[in-house]
Order: sequence, then structure tokens, then C-alpha cells
Amino acid sequence: MAGSKTFRRKRQQGVIDTLASGALRVRVDAGVDPVTKRRHRRTRVIPADTPDKDAEAEKVRIQLLNEVYERRNPKTAAKVSQLVERYLNDFDGAWSTVENYRLLWQKHVEPFIGDEKVGDVDADTLESLYRESKRCREHCTGRYVQHRTPRQHECDQRCRQHVCTPLGTSARRQIHWLLSGAFRSAVRWKWITENPVKDAKPVSAPIPKPQPPTPTQAAAIVNAAAARDTDWATLVWLAMTTGARR
Repeated sequence: MAGSKTFRRKRQQGVIDTLASGALRVRVDAGVDPVTKRRHRRTRVIPADTPDKDAEAEKVRIQLLNEVYERRNPKTAAKVSQLVERYLNDFDGAWSTVENYRLLWQKHVEPFIGDEKVGDVDADTLESLYRESKRCREHCTGRYVQHRTPRQHECDQRCRQHVCTPLGTSARRQIHWLLSGAFRSAVRWKWITENPVKDAKPVSAPIPKPQPPTPTQAAAIVNAAAARDTDWATLVWLAMTTGARR
């Protein structure tokens, strides 16, 4: 029992390890990741050539402990689900945007972090969530058969083994925007002191793959426009030569 208490105290206080390079690695326990259910740690490395690196490592250890403490002791015990609900109720945007956010929230976010306290969510949690959505849009836990209907039926070729496909990039980026806005509001309402979404790596935008017409195709388009109306042909030619402008 004494050993267990000692281990728990050491984990809560953080540790400083010396790496083979001579650098110092500072690790502080940051709790259990609600997405992966694994423990995760805040880590920072002090380069070997840092002046008075031992003192610097101790300063970093205290800083990381303070960050974890502040995150675990916010000014409210509200859950993320309560935050998102209030944020969407106050959202000043198109109705279709709100409904899309709600659908994304209910299927891809709420099952993982909806019951977490607002102050318990950090960048690591959010990045785990993004990775999970990229792994499988159905968030499966193993192989299973996707049936063609939930009703009683005889399976045929339409009932197939599930194959994981990632949630689309656009949807994952919208999840990031939703959470960014919600946690930004939480800071404004003084529920928390910092927005964890700022430190999370956002989902990269898809690389555009334009397919412009060939010179022959472009000439055919302009000629077809000229056959209908010269002003229209002028506009088409201008758009082709100057490109799209916002």
C-alpha cells in the first residue's frame, strides 16, 4: 500500500529524466484521455546545452504542474455537452449551419467528450478526437457486418463486412471550428482561463486539385459563347484570362 501511495504521489508531482543525449525530459501526468482511455502526460525536453538546465527543468516541472492544476480546477463543473448546447443556442449563424454542427456533435464528438468537464479537456484530448474521426467515421471497435436494414431479414450481398473509412476532411474541420467557438465562449464566460483548441493541431485543409480546361477546350468554350452573345463571350474570355477573384 505504501508503495502504491509513493507511486501515485510521484506521478502527480512529475518526473525529470536524463536522456542519453544529456538533455532532460520533464513529464507530468495529465490524467486519462477520454477518447483512447489511456493515461497521457505533458512532456517537455530541456536541451543538453541549456545553461543551468537542472534549474530550468525544475521550473518547467512546476509550470506544467500548475497548468494541469488550473485545468483540473476551473471555475465551473459544467460538462462539455452543456457548453456546446449553450453555444449552439446562442450561435449567430444560419439555421443550416447550426443543424449541421448538431449532427456532427451528436455522432462524432459527444460520445467521446460530452461528459467530460470543460476544464478537463486539453489539446491532447482534442487531437485524439481528431485522430479517432480520421480512423473510422463509424467509430467501430472491431470487425462486424453492416446489415442492409435494422429490421429482421435474410442477409444477402448487400450485408457486407464493415470497412473503416475516415470522416471527411471538411466534416473534421467543421468539428474543429465548432469546438473552437464553444471553448472561446467558455473563456469569455470565465468558465476556464485558456482555450485548449488554440494549442490543438487543426485538421489540415484539403489540397486543391484544379482541373482547368486545355487551350483547345478553352478556345471552344469562348467560340461557343461568342456564337450566342458577344458580350457573354467577352465576359467568359475575361474570366479565363484573369482568373477567379473574390
